[in-house]
Amino acid sequence: MLGDRIGVMRDGHLLQMAPPGEIYNKPADAFVANFTGASNVLRGKVLARSGETATIDLGGVGRIEAWTPQPLSAGDTARVALRAENVRLGERAERNVFSARVLERRYQGTQTVYDLEPGGQRLEALELGTAARHDPNAEIPLTLPPEMCWAYRDEGQSLDWRRAPFSCATRSATRRASCAISRSRPVTGFLNPTKCSVGSSLCPSGGQSRKHR
Repeated sequence: MLGDRIGVMRDGHLLQMAPPGEIYNKPADAFVANFTGASNVLRGKVLARSGETATIDLGGVGRIEAWTPQPLSAGDTARVALRAENVRLGERAERNVFSARVLERRYQGTQTVYDLEPGGQRLEALELGTAARHDPNAEIPLTLPPEMCWAYRDEGQSLDWRRAPFSCATRSATRRASCAISRSRPVTGFLNPTKCSVGSSLCPSGGQSRKHR
């Protein structure tokens, strides 16, 4: 069965059920964002919210506009999550333009990964191409597209699913996650930290599967 929706669960609660494009591009909360690969997190304070757009003060970084599915209010502390591949290096768009220092670069042949420091915070960027364009210690402009930045209330807890004590064999109070991919009937299973229990290329963990009964 090939599913067309992904469900992400945490502690037995369904956090989001949606098509893959929505799961990846509009995660319902910070856990879903981190689970599907948004490894960058910038912290700040909400200045205002209009519809689904929040304006957040990131301190030394500056102000950022980000999409949010949550009812954030002025004064709330927030996390802004985004994927490394959505950082636009060397670009100056109309909104969310910042400056960052290149701390390190890791050349990987067809892509280069950069560790950046914008205004005292840390950011990872991934740029495709066989040429590493930016040198360590260089100060470069970058754009963080507002629709690719996702703001959530900062609840002060770790949301890195890779460090969570997952369990498929017990029903104790350990943290668990599961992935449900559905068409007419959902297929469900528990996830371990690296493998999804549903064999599908739509799964956030990449479709490497081992089914638990």
